Amino acid sequence: MTEIFPQKIQMCRVNSDWYRVIADNYLVSGSAVINCWFTKNIEAINQQGGDLNLEPGSMVMFLLTIEDVDYIVGGAFLLKHAYLKPEQCWRNLGVRNGFKTEEAFFDAVKKAGGKLDEELSCYFLASDFIFTHANMISIPDEFSFKYEPRTTFTLDRGEPFGHYLVKIALSHRLDQMKVGHVVDSDWPGLYHTTAYVKSFMSVASAHAQIFNNYDFKCAITGDSPFPLLEVTHIRSLYDERFNYPQNCIILRKDFHTLFNTGYITAKYDGDDKIVLEISKNAHDVLKGYAQYDGVCLNLPQDRSLWPSKENLQWHNQIRFENWLKEGTFNIADPQLHLHRKQIN
Repeated sequence: MTEIFPQKIQMCRVNSDWYRVIADNYLVSGSAVINCWFTKNIEAINQQGGDLNLEPGSMVMFLLTIEDVDYIVGGAFLLKHAYLKPEQCWRNLGVRNGFKTEEAFFDAVKKAGGKLDEELSCYFLASDFIFTHANMISIPDEFSFKYEPRTTFTLDRGEPFGHYLVKIALSHRLDQMKVGHVVDSDWPGLYHTTAYVKSFMSVASAHAQIFNNYDFKCAITGDSPFPLLEVTHIRSLYDERFNYPQNCIILRKDFHTLFNTGYITAKYDGDDKIVLEISKNAHDVLKGYAQYDGVCLNLPQDRSLWPSKENLQWHNQIRFENWLKEGTFNIADPQLHLHRKQIN
């Protein structure tokens, strides 16, 4: 069988502030595309240590020093490398650049020797995984990484140590994902997993009713390919209390994803119609969907089954364009909070 897993892996020493935001986002909201970025001067220093031109799909491991010990605290897989100005980075990924506010992100760029009108070297990473404190991988002293002032370097997974790190990291990643229905896939987040377990018994009945309410059609397009339609919750499904008609809508899978990730929302236009809104900050990546901006949704004949104004307002304010808003991640691994005291 042909080997498809790239041979090189990248070790990346991460900023503790960056790590905290990425970790909180992961634990609560799940895996996402994140940006591991460097200013030009830091990238130049890193390049002195060897070739950093990784293949797409290469594993990147996050390295953090805690009380003089190196730990692998998570990782991800390289999606794409690109050069973008800080303003573009924030507009596209917001807090997934590793900082809770635009101001904090810009300050970090300047502190790292960058300028706001200069491009950053951006490693866009997908399917990230952050280890809980118990799953962090400590690096033995004999393999301690002495590579300052560089912040990254590559290992060959064909070599014993590289092979060991990949094997143990993937094993720890899988252990964390064996929760409920999640096995060896992107972690969907603490809220999602908890909701799935708590509401499993009531899901089938509620979903059948909601499909019928919408006549088995997508509320945006009017399409009716049943395998591509999904029940979409307006407010996050924390438990069975959120599984009711006024908090649900039927959408095609692609629109469901865009709705859940905050690229689109819906709002009342007067009392007689609900219209779709597409993020103007994402028009460059949603060009194929511009035609749907402002369209009226196809809703149940019984108006009592329409989405409630309160739920849509929640989505407008909390979920829509969430990557541009300061994250409020209060639920996290208690051990992670304990560990944070050590890295502050």
